[in-house]
Amino acid sequence: MKNKIKYLIIVILLLFVVGRNNPPQTFVVTIEYNNGQLTDELVVEEGTTIVIDETIEKSGYDFRGWYLDEELTIPLTENYIPTENITIYAKWEVIKNKVVFYVDDTVFNEQLVEDKGFANDPGVPTKSGYEFVCWSGSKQGDTLFNFSKRITKDTNVYVVDDVGAVVPQ
Repeated sequence: MKNKIKYLIIVILLLFVVGRNNPPQTFVVTIEYNNGQLTDELVVEEGTTIVIDETIEKSGYDFRGWYLDEELTIPLTENYIPTENITIYAKWEVIKNKVVFYVDDTVFNEQLVEDKGFANDPGVPTKSGYEFVCWSGSKQGDTLFNFSKRITKDTNVYVVDDVGAVVPQ
């Protein structure tokens, strides 16, 4: 019985020593930027926290974080430690700018326009005793609003109307 216990202790010690001498396991983390760039790969050792650059850019989009699934429903948590080979995915949201058309101080129309997109003409407002002249990029009415200009920020547009004005054709 003593010999069996001795052998069992030796086997346990050997397993412990052999297990301690094995190099740590590594995992491949594939990074899918979803912005037209090639994917990157990181090789991380077992027990290593993933740290990914969050200063990536995609024209017309805001970066919204890293995700563990292609459907972008499972966020990568801070201090995530992989236990297998994984792919992480960047989530992007289209930048939308608000274009608000005012008649006096009342909102006539609001539009969400994708970054570098175009505002749509909201039509002609009616105001008793006045005729519509144009839409202006300034509250003073001294700058004609250009519907062919790309929208790159939130924009306010104001009606220009005047008694007896000739409506542009």
